[in-house]
Amino acid sequence: MDLNDYLIQLNGGSTSAPDNLTLPASFALQLVDLYTAAEARGLERGGPLLWDRGTGTFALGEVAEGQKTSVQIPVTNHAGNFGDVHAHPSTSIGHAGGYSAHSMSDLRKFSQTTGKPFWIQVVTSGPWLYAMVQVNGVSKWDAAAEKFFTDRNSEEVSQMKETVRKFVGGEPRDKILKQLGTDPDPADYGRLYDEYKAKAKVGALMQQLSVKHCAEFAREYNFFFYTGQGGTLTRMFSLPV
Repeated sequence: MDLNDYLIQLNGGSTSAPDNLTLPASFALQLVDLYTAAEARGLERGGPLLWDRGTGTFALGEVAEGQKTSVQIPVTNHAGNFGDVHAHPSTSIGHAGGYSAHSMSDLRKFSQTTGKPFWIQVVTSGPWLYAMVQVNGVSKWDAAAEKFFTDRNSEEVSQMKETVRKFVGGEPRDKILKQLGTDPDPADYGRLYDEYKAKAKVGALMQQLSVKHCAEFAREYNFFFYTGQGGTLTRMFSLPV
């Protein structure tokens, strides 16, 4: 289903979800360009998503630049604001070699949109586009969501550390401190740890885990999760193997 038709359907009160979403080519290119700029700077970038129902056209609103792992997306009063998008550069949650979907911190932000009829949060990373859709009357939100996010984040951190540990043949902290000597600079420690993560191919692991956890969240809280490349996104009904 075309994104334009889906938004018309949502505006009409329908709560059904299509199996596929197709973005206009020019709009998909804007989202990819957002990632390209974020990757070049090594910082997340994001902005509101805008829709003109009369013309069936889409645009990216004011873009803000954030930090390596976060960005404060500008708020707009545009009547056609149906969601937001931000880019994950390789130095963000994605890490080198991986193109991660929404982080648990990203999903927490849906607590701010529960009063809206619907909201679509898009992540662009490398060749991938990810969309999480919240629909009032279908999607739910409760106090247990925080535990969901904390548990999944802990799992991601634990698996990442274990992958690095196996790669270096011991605790990476010990090896890094030996290289740096006494009283190491925190910035140097972070740089070397990132180097170990890249060599251990943590990026691919984080991509897999982020998609897995987004799919779990969508199933548990009745959201709709889409993934894809080239402007065609497919709803993920089950967890990736």
